[in-house]
Order: sequence, then structure tokens, then C-alpha cells
Amino acid sequence: MTITILNQKFTLGEVWKIKGSLIWMIMSPRKIVNFLQVKLSLLGKNVSVNGYPYVLMIEASSFCDMVCPMCPIEMEGTMRKRGEMAYEKFKNLMEEIGDTTMAICFWNFGEPLLNKNIFRMIREAKKYNIFTAISTNLLSLNDCQKQEKLMECGLDYLIVSFDGATQDTYEKFRGTGNFYPVLTNLRELLVLKRKKSLKLPFVNLQFIIMKDNEKEISLIRNMSKELGVDKLSLKKFTYIGNNAESFLPENSDYILGKHKSVTNMNRCARPWDSTVISWDGEVLPCCGDLNFSYKHGNCFGEDSFETIWNSKRYKTFRKRVLDDINNIPMCKTCPSTDFTTDMFVE
Repeated sequence: MTITILNQKFTLGEVWKIKGSLIWMIMSPRKIVNFLQVKLSLLGKNVSVNGYPYVLMIEASSFCDMVCPMCPIEMEGTMRKRGEMAYEKFKNLMEEIGDTTMAICFWNFGEPLLNKNIFRMIREAKKYNIFTAISTNLLSLNDCQKQEKLMECGLDYLIVSFDGATQDTYEKFRGTGNFYPVLTNLRELLVLKRKKSLKLPFVNLQFIIMKDNEKEISLIRNMSKELGVDKLSLKKFTYIGNNAESFLPENSDYILGKHKSVTNMNRCARPWDSTVISWDGEVLPCCGDLNFSYKHGNCFGEDSFETIWNSKRYKTFRKRVLDDINNIPMCKTCPSTDFTTDMFVE
């Protein structure tokens, strides 16, 4: 039996490992009331949400220290501004909606650990008993001081993206010469975690299956056992981007989203229960909005998040989702809105 949390699949045993953080996440009556209000707004198909998003995707940084060819940002050649979220801006955001937020995913398109204040931001979120997660390539976590800070900041869930079990394969996806440095960083981090007898962060080694690495699944399984990570996730390749064909695995069972029907996509809940906030404060309905075509306002500017959340623009977007999501270009190829689709092989 498995349970899905933040689009990640957990066994009951794995949920037990993070139970402490999950319990604290739901202990607040205000969070529970907000959760129920949002769900009722969705069930009632109300475009004005009586509550706030209980999951935030925070883009701590839009900089990245790798140039991965399968990244949608690289594929599409987007011309987005680069920068990192200021700690004070994040703190102000928490003061506004931290009491109703259950979980924060520090990822979008960028490497969160490149933000010099990322550990302070995590600690700030934990003041509000928020479940915190990071997805990272781990390249920049290359000294003992950073590793100590990561272990001590209160992070609950750490996803390490590692798409090759050999140096040659890894370098095709992540860049020349990074395989052994990243592997060393991961080993040292896990040794430190065991030395400190810490249960958290829960460490998930994530392996996206593609054409050049699908023969290495047995190798990555052995590597994950030898490293002692809490979990190995074999993730299907998401079919998005102009150059996606060149990365498609030969086994079609490992492909998610290719020529997918979108007949049930009006079930998407994201415009009601979650939101994306870019490093400079742009509020987006989904991480699939690569070029900020559907931004609804800037919560670091004159408008508060509360004003933006139920603004005319946001409500108009929700109405489009309810009426005919197939007319929203970024939704047509989205694999996440088909709730019958499993994103992971295991």
C-alpha cells in the first residue's frame, strides 16, 4: 500500500519515518480549518476560494549550477530573469500565510541550495510547523559547514536528483565531471546524518528514466542500498519540451505524458490548493507555466498575497479550468492532472 504526499509516493513504512513532521503539520486548528475550506471551495466549483493554498512551491533561486539538456527551461530556451528570493521577502510571506500553509516545496526551475539564505528560510518555515521539502542536484553542498546547516535547519524531506549510475551516463544529463563530486557530497551527508542519529531529513534518491540510463536501473538500485538512502524513486520521463523525443526511453512504460488524452483534466485542483511563487514574487498557478504566461500578480510588490489569491485574474483562470481546461495551452500536455497516472515505477 502506498500514499501520495506532495506528488511523491510513500509506503506505510516510509510514512512512519516522517510521521513526526506530518503530525505537527496538522496539529494547528487553523491549518485544518483552512484545508477543509479550500476542499469545499473546490468541491463546490467556486472560483473564489474560501481559504489559502495549503501547499506552496517556492522558487528560492532561479540560478542553476548545471545545464541539463532535458530541462524544460533549456529545451524551450526561455528568457526568464535570474535571481534568488530575499530572506526578508520570504519572512513577510510567512507572516501573511504561514499559519495556513501545511507544506512548502523549495523547488521550481533552479537550484535552491544556491540561495545563501535557504537554511534560514527553512528554519523560518518550521516556526509555523510547515512540512519542508527540497529537490537538489547536491553539487553545491560541498563543504562540512553547509552539510551541518542542512542537517540542523529542520528540513523534513530531501530529494537528490541523480540520473545516472555511471559517470558517462550521468554526464550526459548533468554536465562534465560532476558524478563523483555529487556522489561524495551525498555520502558525506548520509554519514553525518547517521553520526548525529537523525531521522530527518528523509533522503530520497530520484532517478528519472531516460533513453541513456534505462539499462542502469539495477545499478542505481544497488547504489542506493550501498549508500543507505531512505528511498529510491524511479521516475517516469515526462514528455514535455521540443527536444523530448531524444530522451525518450525505449520502454514505453517509462514514459509519462506522451500524446496523453486530456479528457479528465478538469479535475485539476492546483489553482485551489497550491500556488507557485517565483524568486521575485510572481504568483503562478502551476510549475508548468515556464514563461509566466499566467502570472496573477506580484506578492512582493504593492499587492498582498491575499489580494492576488482571489483577484479577478486568478478567478478567471479557475473558471477556465472548470469550463474547458483543454483551451489552456500549458495544461494540454501536463501529466500531473491525470490522477489515474502513476509518475513513478517504484
